[in-house]
Amino acid sequence: MATRRTALVTLAAGSAAVALADVMPDHEAHEAGSESAEKKVERSPVFFKGRDYEILIRLTDLIIPRTETPGAADVGVPWRIDQAVAQKADLQPLYRNGLAHLNSAAKPDFLAAAEEDQIAALRALSESPEMPQGQFFQSLKALTIEWYYNTEPGLARELGFKGNTFRTEFPGCTHPEHWPAQAVEKG
Repeated sequence: MATRRTALVTLAAGSAAVALADVMPDHEAHEAGSESAEKKVERSPVFFKGRDYEILIRLTDLIIPRTETPGAADVGVPWRIDQAVAQKADLQPLYRNGLAHLNSAAKPDFLAAAEEDQIAALRALSESPEMPQGQFFQSLKALTIEWYYNTEPGLARELGFKGNTFRTEFPGCTHPEHWPAQAVEKG
């Protein structure tokens, strides 16, 4: 006899499978060890167009670059951010102005700037969180992290999440600069 709980679990599992279908690697390609298992997820943006979308892709790559795991752009994070901004009218001016600021601050433009100049521009934004451009970067960074760690490469491969497993302890972040001030004082 099916219970309400069983029905909810089945619905949740089905929804998760549909949501992750586009970002999970192709099982057969992964088994064969082919490079298509790491293929980039590409979709058409709704809100960001042309150069703005290219800048968004570059920004997510700078926030979470490709290492031994795919980077944010490889798993479709820019498209997810595009969808989120398209659905939230209050974010749209923040993102339009933030991208325009980045593009006007770099010479000749953000995409043509050297990587170290791009990183310096983002560092400057992160050091002024009270300014609209800093708020844009904080929002972009939060969405990039959120969407990346909702993918199989971010959650399972990078963080090592194995699903319903019991842990006797969880080491947490090993970077003291990410710890709350009181934890640093004790450490």
